[in-house]
Amino acid sequence: MAQTPDTGTILATKPIELGLDLGNAIRWAARERGISRLRLTLDILRRNRNHQGLLPKQYFSFGLHRVEMSDRQRDDFIGINATRALTTALGPPPLDGFTGLLRNKAMTALVLERMRIPTTQIHAVFARDGLTGPWPHLRTAQDIEGFLGSEGALPVYGKPMNGSLSVGIVSIMARAGRNEVVLGDGRTVSAAALAREIEAAYPDGYLFQEVLQPHAELARLSGPALASLRVVTLWDAGGASVLFTAMRLPSPGAMSDDGTVGTGNATLCIDCATGRVERAQGSKNPGTGTLNVAPVTGAPLLGALLPDWQGAMDLACNAHAVFSVHGLLGFDIALTTRGPVINEINGFPQHSLFQRSSGRGFLNPEIRPRLLAALAARGVAKRGKGMPLP
Repeated sequence: MAQTPDTGTILATKPIELGLDLGNAIRWAARERGISRLRLTLDILRRNRNHQGLLPKQYFSFGLHRVEMSDRQRDDFIGINATRALTTALGPPPLDGFTGLLRNKAMTALVLERMRIPTTQIHAVFARDGLTGPWPHLRTAQDIEGFLGSEGALPVYGKPMNGSLSVGIVSIMARAGRNEVVLGDGRTVSAAALAREIEAAYPDGYLFQEVLQPHAELARLSGPALASLRVVTLWDAGGASVLFTAMRLPSPGAMSDDGTVGTGNATLCIDCATGRVERAQGSKNPGTGTLNVAPVTGAPLLGALLPDWQGAMDLACNAHAVFSVHGLLGFDIALTTRGPVINEINGFPQHSLFQRSSGRGFLNPEIRPRLLAALAARGVAKRGKGMPLP
């Protein structure tokens, strides 16, 4: 049975972190910029402790060390705490039921289905307790193993009910022999061992969904594994509109477009109006240089047009109308052979993907005034704790 090299398990149980020697990075960047290491270190610490809340590694993964970047441009970048403060200010009260709803991928899918909004089809749900919707309910590892061995169950894509950064995901493509299954990355593993891992790691919920097939024009860039289009929308006085669009491309041999850095995947900055790739960044060297060709297929990236673009933008804005109590939402949309499909909705979207792919901060001059207007429309007149906007 093949195993993942980092944990000795079949499923990845934690995101891959950027392997960065901070000391060497500071020495190199200070030399490139022609400043002292002390000055650069102080700048890193200042942006960590001020309203931006950038982690030291993010200073480099977002490319703030670049020689051509001005301090004003560096001020536009934000980290996770600042992102959460901003999203919270634009969102519903903490006890609002919609906040919990978006954390439960099965219930979100149920709402979208009832609203006849295209979403990924669920085949079965594992959860030890609680309601799981209209799909087959698997309660034990034996139930999971039985489902995987049933006629017509495969291929299937599995993911945690409430997860992120591709942790715990797996594509199960076919049965192999009597008691094994073939995964999307080519490994053949014990079905019983996989089922036990899911039961132990995700007792609160795990989904088994259809394996979506990428549109032919997308597959030219992504290869066989599906790439996710991230669409972040803003709800203001005029309704929902798109703030930015970006995409992750899978690394060679991957089962998904893993969103963490250092995996060999790529991030694409895409023009909201046209669906044209404007910039591409490789994850192995984040913040340094750009990428010209797709990691899996070798196809040219810059200027490539993504399919069904207007349909995907309309889909995100229409779905935001269902959850308009949220001011800011992140949609993971699959561009498939049956059209754009919502795969997930994130009520607390991070903007690392935009900041890495575009090389710009989230609070850039185009986005900043729109956020301020949306905050004003919700009556947020003063900057709260941790808020990155004046």
